[in-house]
Amino acid sequence: MQRAVQELVAAGDVLVAQVDLMATPSTEKLAQSIYDDVASPLLRVRDRAVGAFRGLRVTPRITLDPDSGSVSFSSEATAQREDIDATLERLFQLPGEIASRERRVALVFDEFQEVVGIDPGLTALMRASFQVQPRVAHVCLGSKRSMLERIFNDAN
Repeated sequence: MQRAVQELVAAGDVLVAQVDLMATPSTEKLAQSIYDDVASPLLRVRDRAVGAFRGLRVTPRITLDPDSGSVSFSSEATAQREDIDATLERLFQLPGEIASRERRVALVFDEFQEVVGIDPGLTALMRASFQVQPRVAHVCLGSKRSMLERIFNDAN
C-alpha cells in the first residue's frame, strides 16, 4: 500500500492522505489527525484550511508554532457528544468537497479496526459521509482481520 501511495503522489493526479487510527485513541486526536493528514495536504494553504473549519459546531482552537510551523488542534473540554459528532462528520465531508472541485482524492486509514475503540458510532458517521464521495477512494487497512470483517460484514 505504501508503494501505491508513493506512486500516486509522484504522479500528481491524486491527492493522498493517510490517517493512522492506532495513533488516534480519542475523537479529539482523530480530529487532529484529520487536520494534519487530510485537511493540510489536501487544501495546500493554511488559510484555506482554517476557513474550512468555520461553521463547525465544535470550534477548533488551531495554534501555529512559529518556530516549527506545525499546527496543533484542540477543542473545548465541555463539547457535547452531538457537537463532536457533527464536527467529525463535517471533517469527513471535506475530502469529497475537495475532490469535486479539484481532483481525485484517496484517504488511507491504517489500523482501521481501531475505529470501534475510538467510538462505536464512528463507523456509521464515516459511512454516511464516504458513501456519497464518488471521487474519493477510501482504503481501510488493518492487522486484525476478524475485526475488520466484523466492521464491514455485520449488517448493524
